[in-house]
Formats: sequence, structure tokens, C-alpha cells
Amino acid sequence: MPAQGRRPAHHPVCKLGTPLCAGCIGSLSRSCKATCITCRWLDSFRAESNVWHVRNSDDGRRGSGAHTIIARAFACEMIEDSDPGALSRSSFANLLRRGGDAFGDHVALVHGTEQTTFAELNRRAGQIAKKLRAIGIGPGDVCAVLAKEPRDAAAAFFASLGVGATGINLNELYRPRQIEFVLKNSHARALVISRGVLKSLPRPLVTGADVVVLEEIGNDDAVFSPLDCEPAAPAQITYTSGSTGQPKGVVMSHENLWAGVRVVARYLGLEQDDRIAGLLPFSFVYGFNQLTTALFVGATLVVERSTLVQDIVATLRRERVT
Repeated sequence: MPAQGRRPAHHPVCKLGTPLCAGCIGSLSRSCKATCITCRWLDSFRAESNVWHVRNSDDGRRGSGAHTIIARAFACEMIEDSDPGALSRSSFANLLRRGGDAFGDHVALVHGTEQTTFAELNRRAGQIAKKLRAIGIGPGDVCAVLAKEPRDAAAAFFASLGVGATGINLNELYRPRQIEFVLKNSHARALVISRGVLKSLPRPLVTGADVVVLEEIGNDDAVFSPLDCEPAAPAQITYTSGSTGQPKGVVMSHENLWAGVRVVARYLGLEQDDRIAGLLPFSFVYGFNQLTTALFVGATLVVERSTLVQDIVATLRRERVT
């Protein structure tokens, strides 16, 4: 790729600007839908006004069909400086796998009196991924997560990516109608949810998605082994809170997420001995960034969900947040 990060003009792209796979390059007359999982999946959103797409690019053009947001980012620079270089061209689920390999028994999450190590978080993601594979979730599918405990919320999201699906962290304040809307709007095939959250809803959910209750997933010694995927494949849909209308979603690719975690960790100067206060849910962009940057550098994320100032200050002091 040229130093400016622009794709060579002769490289074939689909109607959304996504680089075509080898099969699609030979199928241009069929609108790049016949053989490319990414293009088929993105094409399903063409009529959805609530979904936007983000690409790493240095131009300001908007794509046709589904809304496309073009981020001003130099893809070449952000990929080549990764550690290791090949990591950012793999599934973003490898962020968690790498953390388990590199940081093992170091504490990844603190929530109240509960501590979860990087190894334990990997094992939990492996258990959830095993369940998702058992019900047929895989590449091209969408999996939504609504978990009460930070450990399960983090593990379930990365498990979704690990089986090749696109993950959604649902807002914990969503009402049933908003949960149902997001599941339908995103074409989600599975909802991974905590039993406590499910019971707290004022009415049963009406959805065609498979509902996976986290507490019913076994505690075996499953190994977390993410599937390979293309860097431009969709990894995450982040939905708004829906406070001024129906929630609206933004699609992020695996390379988008890798670029983001490196940039944020770098400009904050985060290191392994840091203890980061996580005050926002993972469904919020910054709350998600706090989780991913901690995993990236091997730091500890201290989760505090109370909005009371005295509780937050007490947690900052008790946990020696840096």
C-alpha cells in the first residue's frame, strides 16, 4: 500500500468501497454478492437507514446504498506499526487471545471484590464460543451481548468475534422494544444475555434470535481459538442509546478496531502497571475503549458502575487507580 494509505486505483472494490476477495473479482457482473461473505453481509444493510459503515481511508467520499462514514485515517501507517505486524490484519478477537498468552495470571478485570485474570477471561471466552458454535453461529452472523457482569460481557463479545460473527454490546438501559429493534435491525442470530438481566425485563422478549443464557454455559476448560478473517470484515456494530429515536448503528471492521486500540493506548501512554477506572458500560464507545486498551497493554481495568461520586472516589482510592 502507498505511504499515503490510499488503495491503488486499479484494485477492484465493491459498491461500498470494500476490497474484493478473489472470488468476487471474477464475479463483478453479479454485483459482488455471490461469493464474498463481507459483501453479502454489508449488502443486507443497503435499505437500513439506521446503520452506518466506517472505513479506514484518507478521502471524504460517501458511498452509495447504505450510509458510509469515511474516517480520515492512514491505514498503512496504523497497520505497519502494530506489535506484531500481522496481528492487526487478523481477527480482533486475537486481542484477548494475545492477552491470555502474554499476561496470563495478571489481573485483567476488577469488579467489586471479584478479580478476573487474563487467562480466566480467555477461558470464559472459549466456553461461550463453544456454545455459539454448537448453535451454528459463525462467519456472516451477528451476535448481540447483554451481560450484567463485566467478565461475561467482555468474554461474550470476544467469543462472538472468535467464531467469526459480528458483535454488538447492547445498552444495559435498553427497554425490551429497543432490544428487539436492534436484534431485528442488525439481523442478529443470537442474543447472549445474563439470567438476571433477562428476569429484570418487564416482559418477555419477542425475537427470532437464539437466546443464550450465560449462566447455563458450562465451566469446562475450553480453549479460545479465534477463526481467521479478513481485516475489512465487519467486527462490531455500535448502537446509540436511542434517547431521541430508534437506536442507530455504526459498523466497524476488525482493522478499524485494531487501529483504534493502538491509537488510544499510544496517546494515553498506557502501560502494563496501569490500573484504569472503567466508569462507562462497554456499549459506550469510550467504555469499550477502556476495556480494549487495558487488554492491549496488559493493564487492569477497574470497573465501577455506581454513579455516586463518593462510591467512585472510594473505588479510585481502594484500587489505587492510576
